[in-house]
Amino acid sequence: MHVLLFLNHACNLRCRYCYNGRKFHRPMSRDTIDRGIDLAFSRGDARLTFFGGEPLLEFDRMVHAVRRARDVARHTGKRLRRFSVTVNGTLLNRDNLAFLRDEGFFLVISLDGGKEASADRVLEDGSAAYDRILQGVTLATEYMNDLHISAVVDPANVHLMSASFGHFLSIGVNRFSFNFNYDGAWTPEHLNVFRMEIEHCADLYVDAYRSGISVDFKGFTSKIRTHLHGGYPPGARCPFGDGEVTLTPSGRLYPCERLVGEDPPDSPLCIGNIEFGIDLVKVLSFARAKNAPAADCRTCSVVDRCTYFCGCVNWATTGTIGDVSGLLCEVEQTVIAQADRAAGILFQERNPLFLERFYSMPGAADHAGSSGYFI
Repeated sequence: MHVLLFLNHACNLRCRYCYNGRKFHRPMSRDTIDRGIDLAFSRGDARLTFFGGEPLLEFDRMVHAVRRARDVARHTGKRLRRFSVTVNGTLLNRDNLAFLRDEGFFLVISLDGGKEASADRVLEDGSAAYDRILQGVTLATEYMNDLHISAVVDPANVHLMSASFGHFLSIGVNRFSFNFNYDGAWTPEHLNVFRMEIEHCADLYVDAYRSGISVDFKGFTSKIRTHLHGGYPPGARCPFGDGEVTLTPSGRLYPCERLVGEDPPDSPLCIGNIEFGIDLVKVLSFARAKNAPAADCRTCSVVDRCTYFCGCVNWATTGTIGDVSGLLCEVEQTVIAQADRAAGILFQERNPLFLERFYSMPGAADHAGSSGYFI
């Protein structure tokens, strides 16, 4: 089972678009951490992710959790699949990076691009955090093979998407994602800019592969894989409480870390607590709501490749788990079209890096066709 430990609500940044609400000091107790680890192993193999807030503010608790998880795995014979952590980059140093490297962590650093694109990432005093984050990213590239940059695309920086794409490559990072801020005040004009920018990103993606850089841009990677597999393969959809839960310092459980917010006692999104367990009836109702495509979606040609089932996005845009917004539809169709365009070019050119990344996957050749990417 995948358990995300939301170690604290505290953070040393004050990003203007943060979905987690007010920052306050509520660290997770070691007893709650231990119970969360037991929950992770309760169904067999375990996976642990650390989140917040800024999890590195609670680095000693991370170390405790890792050691406890290693002990449980050793004594039970169950497999510990992976540790992951999402950080803002400002607190990375040689000591904690050595620990993350030695323990085999998948490290995600939040950075929106260059200085202008990252202007909404600010310190507690309101000053820009970019320089400190970049220092952390630069240091992390020395230690980590498994490094991912997570960038937020917002109405304020959408015009810089392609510049950010190039910026990540320039600092030695070729694995990154653009995460659309669905809570933002998007207008038709902003969406027109988004369409142009994602098209430029597709051009940069093709150019990178042509120049010998195997780019793992998550937005395109996931959509190309859905084409090759004829949709999302089993297990690729967000579990949303069924096999993956987020545990908060209060002991409450949520289907996703994006829904924790300030963790109010009366949250309609809470699916249980660490003492009494998961409310399976509620989880099942959430799953039914989010996994059934709406009537309009069923007739869409790319419904099998769309994330209409993302309960977090649906909640942010419609206030429900299952209703899909026009904004999500617009974004998904745009990304799918540009991912296919870029992949079609690289397939026709028989780009070796592209073919190695995508066509070595089991089952891919069955869907690819022999003469072109599109079938």
